[in-house]
Amino acid sequence: MFLLGVGMELILNIVYIYIAVFSLYYFILAIRSLNDKPFVLFRKYSNNVEPVLLSVVIYAHNNYEALKSMLNQLKQQTYPI
Repeated sequence: MFLLGVGMELILNIVYIYIAVFSLYYFILAIRSLNDKPFVLFRKYSNNVEPVLLSVVIYAHNNYEALKSMLNQLKQQTYPI
């Protein structure tokens, strides 16, 4: 019975150490991310950005009028990509 308690204590100590290291790691990442400036790189390289192209796959079979209407509606979309 005594050996079982020592083994369980060892396992719990390992789990506690693992949790402490894991928590410390994420704490350091959180502190590190406070200094990040995410838009600096975007502004630096934004002059060379190519326009975003969008592809749409439409399943249609022998339905010219509905397809024509749908394509016109897609061309008129103003939602930013």
